[in-house]
Amino acid sequence: MAELRDWQARSQDHGALPEKFRDLDWLRENLRQLENVPTDRMWDLIRDRIALDIQNEQQRTPGHLRRLRQWVSYAAAVLVLIIGWLAYKHYSTGQQKGGELPMPIVAKSSGPITGNHQVLLTLADGTVVPLDQVPNGKVAETADFILTKTDSDRLEYTLKPGVNETAINSRVTTGHTSPFHLVFPDGSEAMLSYGSSLSTSFHGGERELALTGEALFETVKNSHQPFTVVTKKTRVEVLGTRFDVSDYDDESGAVSLFSGAVKVTHKGESKLLKPAEQALVGKEGVEVRRMGDSLSVLSWASKDPYFHFENAELNAVIQRIARWHQVKIYNPDDVKGAPITGIFRQKESLEAILGMIDRVERGYAFLKRKGDTILVSPAMAAR
Repeated sequence: MAELRDWQARSQDHGALPEKFRDLDWLRENLRQLENVPTDRMWDLIRDRIALDIQNEQQRTPGHLRRLRQWVSYAAAVLVLIIGWLAYKHYSTGQQKGGELPMPIVAKSSGPITGNHQVLLTLADGTVVPLDQVPNGKVAETADFILTKTDSDRLEYTLKPGVNETAINSRVTTGHTSPFHLVFPDGSEAMLSYGSSLSTSFHGGERELALTGEALFETVKNSHQPFTVVTKKTRVEVLGTRFDVSDYDDESGAVSLFSGAVKVTHKGESKLLKPAEQALVGKEGVEVRRMGDSLSVLSWASKDPYFHFENAELNAVIQRIARWHQVKIYNPDDVKGAPITGIFRQKESLEAILGMIDRVERGYAFLKRKGDTILVSPAMAAR
């Protein structure tokens, strides 16, 4: 706090900046600057400072107290450096033409349109609409229905007047993004997770969706119009219920039921789920068990999304984190590491999350980011 107050006293701009954090609109825009913070340079400065502190305090205080003082110094340094960098970027970019703030580029899409987009809508005729870039309002129209973007993260399918049955053929694909909501003409809803794809095919009295990744569904009961979710591993048949389906290529599949009833089919084997039950789909078939914690299942769908791991294998943890940050994994020695239990907020930077995991993995594995890749190596070889 002393260092922060000293920094505030150095200029009027420094002194005024903390008050800016009370303005939510200003905060929302300026926090995007943190994507551009030179973290490598910051960590180098902090490590140098900690090393100097250790050198100066050795043998002068008990080990645990010395370590505490070092981490207090470390925390203060992080706070001052981040606020200082944010202030510098804010006041320097404000002098540029138009005062526009640079928007960080997170990842590139591989769709047929140019640019960097995180939510893409593909229609039956091949038309691609970047939903994260177009304004709210009507985004597409067919003979039977209208697609309207009603919020930054919400797309609604509406039947045209006089149309009783619709044929919907479309696909929504997400990248590094918060959950995206889809509302279908019958009132059924889907919340699509990051790194996922959902194709809709409503026709001939059937409601069928093809999913890659993860989504939360809340369907309207209609005995004359079955609702089905198909993945590479499973087929989930529904009448009216609320359930979550997870089926990423690099993970075992899972269907979690919150209300109603669903039938899960995998390679000819079918299981009927009751509320609070979960079907795990792997190489050995389908295993039904009680759902331990619904909050952990829906951690990605909360207002403040997070990763929740309970005694999870290191490689499974890294896969989830790498998918969110859209980076690759390089583990040439097939390092297994130690099991991970904990919660990591998705809004944390990749470096921060890897730093927390690295402290757990000391003596087991070493993790480091290099460009667009997470490097995993044996602990002794790397340290």
